[in-house]
Amino acid sequence: MAQNSTKTVTYADAGVDIDRGNRTKKRIKYLAHKTFTKGVLSEIGGFGGLFAIDKRSSSTPCWFPVWTA
Repeated sequence: MAQNSTKTVTYADAGVDIDRGNRTKKRIKYLAHKTFTKGVLSEIGGFGGLFAIDKRSSSTPCWFPVWTA
C-alpha cells in the first residue's frame, strides 16, 4: 500500500512575498496621507472612507453632511 504524503504549499511557493506586500501597503498609506485635506474624517484601512462636506457649499439641510465611499 502506498503512503499518502502531502506537502504544504506556502505563499512563497506561489511567488508571493508577504514582507514586500506589507512594505508596499505602508508606502501606499504614506502617499495617500499626503492627499488628505481637513475634510477627511477616517483613517486608511477601514471598509469605507468618510469625508465631511462643507455645509456652506451644500444646499442639503443636514446637521453634519458626510460622504461615505
